[in-house]
Order: sequence, then C-alpha cells, then structure tokens
Amino acid sequence: MCRKNKTIRKTIRFNEHEYAFINKQIEEHHLSFAELGRAAMLNQEIKSKLELEMVFQIGKIGINLNQLAHHVNTKKCIDMQVLHTLVQIEKSLTRLLYGG
Repeated sequence: MCRKNKTIRKTIRFNEHEYAFINKQIEEHHLSFAELGRAAMLNQEIKSKLELEMVFQIGKIGINLNQLAHHVNTKKCIDMQVLHTLVQIEKSLTRLLYGG
C-alpha cells in the first residue's frame, strides 16, 4: 500500500457479525484493519503479507536456479554440489507451498 501522509480520518460502525467477519479477514491476510479496509474500499486486490513474502522467497529460489543452470551449461555436467543444491531448492519450495 502507498505510504503517503494520510490526514483524513473517518469513523465507521459495525454490528457483531460484521466485526467478526472483518477480524477473520485481518487474521487470514495478516493485514492491519486500515490496510484491509483501504484495499476493500478502493477496490484493490487484497494481498496478504505472507503472499508477498512467498513471492520474494520464490524469486530468491529462481536466482539460485539460474546460477545452477549457468554452472551446468558451463561445465556441461551435473556434479554432486549441483544435485545437493537442487534438493535444497526442492525442500524450500515444499516448505513454502505446503508449510512443511
């Protein structure tokens, strides 16, 4: 979300059911009330902080894969170091995708 100075404040009221639903959304997306509300009211896609972290981690894994591809293309073979790194990348992806 944009970090510009926000000087306008509005008050909003909810019934118990609405408030429970909003709190559930806040927990699921790991966002603050302001971040969730602003995104919803401005018709923006709500991306959780965990999704953004996953994208960052997958990007780092992609860099590792590119380095491995360069290594393999240069040496024209796959050595034990490359195989070990590929196994580590697979484990990292499994943890990211399945939380295991």
